[in-house]
Amino acid sequence: MSSFLTLPASAETPKDPSLSAILSVPTETLCMATENRDIAATISVTNRSEKNMLLKMSGGRNVTVLGLFGTRTLRPLLSSWMGMSDQAANGTSPDPVLRPGETINYQFHFKLSSEVLAEPGFYKVQVSYDAASLGAAHPAPSSDLSGKTNWVILQVHECRNQ
Repeated sequence: MSSFLTLPASAETPKDPSLSAILSVPTETLCMATENRDIAATISVTNRSEKNMLLKMSGGRNVTVLGLFGTRTLRPLLSSWMGMSDQAANGTSPDPVLRPGETINYQFHFKLSSEVLAEPGFYKVQVSYDAASLGAAHPAPSSDLSGKTNWVILQVHECRNQ
C-alpha cells in the first residue's frame, strides 16, 4: 500500500491536534480512462488527546482532488474537484469511539471523475473528517472538530494496453 505524504497530518490540523489522520491508497499510478473510477483507500486515525473521541464516519467523507502538473502538456494543471466518498462501511458501527492513544483504520471508496482521468499528469488527493471530543462525565459530545488527512499524490498516465 502506498501513501505519498507531502505534509504531516498534524500540519493539516493546527487548531486542534487531538487526532491525526493518514490517508493511503493501494496504487499511486492509474491509467487514463473515459469513465469514473472507484478507488479504495484507508484512513488511519489516531486519538492523540487525553479524552475519548467520537469519529463521525456515517456521513461519508469530502474528497478534494487538485491537479498539479500535466505530463502531456508539461504545464501546471490548475483544476480542482470535490466529491463525496461512500457512506458508512459494510453495516458496521459507523461512528466509533477512540480512546486516548487508540488508532483505527477506516476503509472507504471514492470516485475519480472521467474529467480527472482524461488528462495525464500528477494529482493530489485529500480527505476531510469530523469528530467530537467526549467529556469524561458525559457520554454526549462536548465539542466538535474537523480536520483533513495528508495529501496523497496520484499519477494518471497513458497505458499501452487500453
